[in-house]
Amino acid sequence: MKYIVGIWLLLSVHIAFGQKSAIDSNTYKTWQSLDWGAKISNDGNYVLYGIKNKPVGFSTLIIRNVQNGKQWEFPKSSADNAKFTEDAKFAVFRDSSNKVEILDLKGGTSQFIDSVENYSISSHWIAFAMRNSKKLILRNLSTTKQLLFANAQKWQFSDNGKYLALVVKHQSNSAELTLVELESGHQLTIATSTSFNNLFFNKAGSKLIYLVNERNSDLKTISQFDIVKHEAQIIYAESAQDSLSVLSIKSFSDDEKGLILNLKPRIKQAFALKVKVPLTVWNYQDAKLPSQMIKEGSHTPSYLGYVLIGESKIVPLIYQNASIEFRSNTTLGEVALVSTALSNARGEENWNKLTVNRWFINALNTNKTTELKRLEGFVGGSVKLSPDGQFVLFYDPDSQNFVSYEVSTNQYRNITNGISTSWLNRNASDLPNSFLDVRGIAAWIPEENSVLLYDDYDIWKLSLKATSKPINLTNSSGKKRGIAFSIEDVGKENNIYKESDQLILNAFNVETKENGFYTSSINNFADPKKLSMGPYVYSLPGNPYVDNLAHTTIKWSNSGIYLLQRMSERESPNLFVTSDFERFQPISEIHPERNVNWLTTELHEWKSLDGRILKGILYKPENFDPNLKYPVIFQYYERKSDGLHNFNEPEELTSGCVINIPSYVSNGYLIFSPDIYYSLGDPMQGTYDAVVSAASYVSKLAFVDSTKIGIQGCSFGGVETDYLVTNTNKFSAACSASGISNFTSTAGHINDDGSAQYGFFEIGQARMVYSLWDRPDLYIKNSSIFNADKVTTPVLLMHTTKDGLCPIEDAIAFFTGLRRNNKKAWLLQYDDGDHGVWGASGEDFSIRMQQFFDHYLKDKPAPRWMLYGVDPNDPGVNSGLDLVREKDKNGRYLTPGPGLLDTTLSKPPQTN
Repeated sequence: MKYIVGIWLLLSVHIAFGQKSAIDSNTYKTWQSLDWGAKISNDGNYVLYGIKNKPVGFSTLIIRNVQNGKQWEFPKSSADNAKFTEDAKFAVFRDSSNKVEILDLKGGTSQFIDSVENYSISSHWIAFAMRNSKKLILRNLSTTKQLLFANAQKWQFSDNGKYLALVVKHQSNSAELTLVELESGHQLTIATSTSFNNLFFNKAGSKLIYLVNERNSDLKTISQFDIVKHEAQIIYAESAQDSLSVLSIKSFSDDEKGLILNLKPRIKQAFALKVKVPLTVWNYQDAKLPSQMIKEGSHTPSYLGYVLIGESKIVPLIYQNASIEFRSNTTLGEVALVSTALSNARGEENWNKLTVNRWFINALNTNKTTELKRLEGFVGGSVKLSPDGQFVLFYDPDSQNFVSYEVSTNQYRNITNGISTSWLNRNASDLPNSFLDVRGIAAWIPEENSVLLYDDYDIWKLSLKATSKPINLTNSSGKKRGIAFSIEDVGKENNIYKESDQLILNAFNVETKENGFYTSSINNFADPKKLSMGPYVYSLPGNPYVDNLAHTTIKWSNSGIYLLQRMSERESPNLFVTSDFERFQPISEIHPERNVNWLTTELHEWKSLDGRILKGILYKPENFDPNLKYPVIFQYYERKSDGLHNFNEPEELTSGCVINIPSYVSNGYLIFSPDIYYSLGDPMQGTYDAVVSAASYVSKLAFVDSTKIGIQGCSFGGVETDYLVTNTNKFSAACSASGISNFTSTAGHINDDGSAQYGFFEIGQARMVYSLWDRPDLYIKNSSIFNADKVTTPVLLMHTTKDGLCPIEDAIAFFTGLRRNNKKAWLLQYDDGDHGVWGASGEDFSIRMQQFFDHYLKDKPAPRWMLYGVDPNDPGVNSGLDLVREKDKNGRYLTPGPGLLDTTLSKPPQTN
């Protein structure tokens, strides 16, 4: 009897597997997934995380004991605002009703606090303000002893968990700044004034900085209270003659000898002229377009400044459009690396001379400024100040080397001279500014005046003074094996390492697309040791084209236990803990993909029309049958093959405009995502070469119906789709969303940020490189609208009226051009959304796009909106989504017929 029952259970499981349902709209609404905000306690014994859509429309907070697996579930609570106390004895979080719960992790009991406005925790203390009340309650979580403060305005814990600074407002309109010693409960009034702001403790918790608003004045005073000496000191007091006013205190300097400040001009009220006409004057000499000025709004400029404690004098850094990095230099004191330009006109960096960056080193203690003339024109991300403020490091594209500048000696040194390697990011090889896109700095080793740098695969150790021979820390094994190494952030402040430190390396195999971990020593130059590699995704650093659902980067505890996320194409993202990156203990078990007809992936290679060997991902349904013939949709955006093992979550639309791969595959489609490489100046030729060659390759696979191949792209993918349908007849259906068909007219279009599109074409993703006037022939060649008369593929366009990147006028022009040339085309115009659509509009577009593809690639009935249109004056009554099941005389479902261009009227009528 037991044997028979076993056979029946096995058979039942097999039948259930074979009958898995396809993904549909109900799947999206009930899909559960890992939420943001996972954390690990300092002792490594507890993890908290959230599950989205459990129950539907809410999140559930899970707190789990790593050692024994015991866990607590808290419905309608989020992991994002949940925290462990520093001593790992309690977890504190707030639910959807603003009730704060404090869980005793050892005893499993909870304390509840109702109607909490906001709260903060430090060590084993919690401070919370009550809703609809001005009371602040300070509670010891271990003893439940508490103090109550009436009329509390603001508060701040010290980092060492010993003190609380508190501002209390009195009825007399005066404010009192109080210091509370947490363990003893002792209270000390530090100062009384109209108001206090910007409460800052230093790291040791021995000093408190605060900003005081003087009575009956807008003048401010910056003060410091020495907690050990019980002494108050005025650091800086404003006067009415100052041209600059303190807006706020930003932070202590690194050495805590000074303060970084936010400043604003002290502007007197000016007489405002009444504008008599609604006029905007566009002047060719404007530093940036008036449209950008309007978007940025009229506001008082702000600057950064520095005050040295004890000097009572502010050093202002009055630079326009500045980016400033501060560091404490043991020789010069606080130094600032400043990048500044006369104009921040976006997209004009390649021609507007006012956008050229200039770089300065400002020694703030002496207010001495040195211009780094060699860096003129360098962009911000390529220049870095070392953590000790001793060096500026930058990549010089002319020599293709990294160069250091020593701040104290004004000396430049080529620190990578003679190294034969590429420092560039391999994912940006065909962008206009790819010669600037380096992987860059991996880590700093200040004790040795050294830096770790990435080349395209490996990690190098180099002397910032060029006094020692460069060393390939990973022994060139990355390049030899096709593995890109990156240092994992495991808690090193400011990315600072010591010579004796062991490195944990993220490893990505560019051929197999496997991801995992290696380890290497800074002082032991050998091949890194493999810890684990597999068909998973932990994280893919430096790849901008793979949708990475990495809600949790590596988090560490003080006990050497690490929390990380892992996924694969077949497994939802889940959490694991590890101490050695070899063995991984599962924490979460979220697997809704097991309940539906899911997908598999395959990595394919073929030869492009230009001779390059390309890679692409073929997505198949879990219930794939090699004896069937499947329709295929090509979906593309730059290069996505690195995401072979990436998990794609079911949703109505991906990114608001792209077909959702799991949904289509689950419903009987194959999806192919080819990598595309582009030629500068002629980008669409690269699209044509890659996609057309891929279509030829895929159509020869035995299980593919070569007569049922569609294409779909959004944004730049929409640009590519427009180009493909106007240059080849290989495809049976095409959907283009939020794209551009006319490079010549769109180049001068104003984006939603107020800038012109010229930058997108000349130095951006469009890769035209030349201006419209330098090579109008290339702009015309890459503009689909000029070949609208050659289209044979039915085309579905989607665009929104609020698209701030790709203008709706372009989509309308392309549609009317197709219509004028008697082509089968539809334009779905949505009046909400922006560069995509979400909510009800997203659901509507998702339905219509699948109806479109189902009709042309699966021979399903066409919807009414495709056959007969929808009255634009009354679209709500008749959306046209119902399928027309009427058949023609040949027994086929009705299909959209010819356009309005009647051949009998192809010649103008004769006139008398």
